[in-house]
Amino acid sequence: MSIFKKLIAVILIHSVTSTANAQKPENLLDKWAAKSPIEKVYLHIDRDIYRAGETAWFKAYLYSEFFSDTISTSLYVELLDNSSKLVTQKIAPVIYGSAMGQFELSDSLQTGTYFVRAYSPTILNHSHDFLYEKRIQIIGKPRSTSKPIISRTQKLDFFPESGNFVAEFPNTIAFKYTDANGMPQSISGTIKNGKDETVTTFSVYHDGLGMFDITPVAGEKYYALLNNDSYGVKYFLPEVIAKGLVFRLIPNTGGKDFELYQNSDDSLMRGEYMIGQMQHKPVFKLGLNKIQNNINGFINTQQLKSGIMHVTVFNKDDIPLAERICFVDNKEYIQPAELVIDTLSFATRGKNSFTFSLPDTVAGSFSIAITDPDYSLSDKRSENIISSLLLTGDLKGEINNPAYYFSSADDSVTTALDILMMTHGWRRFTWAKLPEIANAPLLYKDKGFISVTGHVNIRDSKKPLTEKELMVLLFSLEDSLGTSMQIMDTDKEGKFRMDSLIFFGNTRFFVGDFLGKNSKWLDLYPDEDSIKASFGIKASNRSSLFSPAEYDEQLSDRLATDFANAEKKRNFIRRDNRENKKKTPIEDLEERYTNGLFAGSSVKTIDLVNTDEKIIQNNILIIYKVGLLE
Repeated sequence: MSIFKKLIAVILIHSVTSTANAQKPENLLDKWAAKSPIEKVYLHIDRDIYRAGETAWFKAYLYSEFFSDTISTSLYVELLDNSSKLVTQKIAPVIYGSAMGQFELSDSLQTGTYFVRAYSPTILNHSHDFLYEKRIQIIGKPRSTSKPIISRTQKLDFFPESGNFVAEFPNTIAFKYTDANGMPQSISGTIKNGKDETVTTFSVYHDGLGMFDITPVAGEKYYALLNNDSYGVKYFLPEVIAKGLVFRLIPNTGGKDFELYQNSDDSLMRGEYMIGQMQHKPVFKLGLNKIQNNINGFINTQQLKSGIMHVTVFNKDDIPLAERICFVDNKEYIQPAELVIDTLSFATRGKNSFTFSLPDTVAGSFSIAITDPDYSLSDKRSENIISSLLLTGDLKGEINNPAYYFSSADDSVTTALDILMMTHGWRRFTWAKLPEIANAPLLYKDKGFISVTGHVNIRDSKKPLTEKELMVLLFSLEDSLGTSMQIMDTDKEGKFRMDSLIFFGNTRFFVGDFLGKNSKWLDLYPDEDSIKASFGIKASNRSSLFSPAEYDEQLSDRLATDFANAEKKRNFIRRDNRENKKKTPIEDLEERYTNGLFAGSSVKTIDLVNTDEKIIQNNILIIYKVGLLE
């Protein structure tokens, strides 16, 4: 063979090898994670029940790759009714991984269950089944007496641990039971074969969840009967397959024990290696013994961050054979802290002082809600930032009381959490589609805070104002210090674009042609959807959620009465203050002398006699320019 032919052969071999390596599962995961990282959000909302007319406050925490998130710049928070109709939307800038805002709940809202949904463009690049949603209840106008009929029956579902129910091998089967209202209940029963012989028994371990071991026979069918079920309903287990691989994980100190059972006569059904990944990033790859059929081993997880780990067994052709999710809990997310009571008073309007104390200086973002427990639907929060970001943010469906799984380090809680892993679908993706997903362009992109686009015409004409510098003044209607000025350019078609804007709440824009000669009056036409982006997100499958609890009528009545009394008291105090309050020198001056230009909403009166307030020239210029526009 000539040197030239050898060179071509080497190049071809290298090319084929590189292409093959690029299609390896771990390399595809790395590529996807680098292009489209997983991002999650948790909303700290002050309460779970409100009166229509109140304000619901929230603070959002964004999280990606086990750290406070710096990927996204804008968070979209929506209030939806029970039919997924949008009630209102808020867009909040994300600063150092957090955002804040509020919903003014209209007094026209009807009594019912509502949902707060939050997402960013980064989050939308993954399955929308994992969007953050939180249920709240609003007491408002009476509901219609007719209620939608939701067809539900009790359900008993079975989940073989590694995905398949394989004959002749010991299988662990997890199960989940919910009643006709979609709520978990305690049950027990027996597993029978096709001859109606009892094979084993089972019972709920926690919150409708449980598991049992069984070694099935090829060709046999198995079903469950519930104790004390007068109807004798049969709940069939999945079909038994003759060939396959069984993969089991058992929680242990410092990691997970694993057991692998496989056939010896089928090379395609033998495990070659396993990969563990968290947040789409490989965290370990372990080769398997090629001789033994039954393999035992240990996966050390002590150096990993806490969260859900997805472990998959592949054959020699990189085809997944079995998979299992488990929870890694190394407690590194816990920061010891103490709430110190400095002053405690139960008197009306009594002063209370508390200190939130940490043993060492830490950089972080915090939020505290002070609420009346008498207006809460439950005495304990069923969800918190830990359970949301580490657990429910990676699982489909609704989990009853997820905070329980972080309430203790006892073995009973650890076992319950492991059963939960087997009964809730992880499935952010399927392995067969990974090559396509990893190489596909992103559907959603972060705009970089708030962008405003549109076009400008000369006043009362259709002629665009082209290639002109315009002055833009931004006035926050909620923050007296939120005033800024910048320059905006129009292009050859009179179009404009302003990027990376940051403002909180409602903000007024003033655009004027003040620069250069031949200034003109303008007509400004912002694009309808340039600020409030419509992403076309499909409605959530409400039937998969637990039925909302029936309203506590006493709680509803008390909330309505106390809210009305508080409003009357506030109105009386405001009126009394207006009648008895002595006018300040500035208020007296404005009442007597301001009118016309100087009475606009942009005006700021400066008291040089009674205060030491500084005069800032830039602010004076902005106030004057806005006055001209008004």
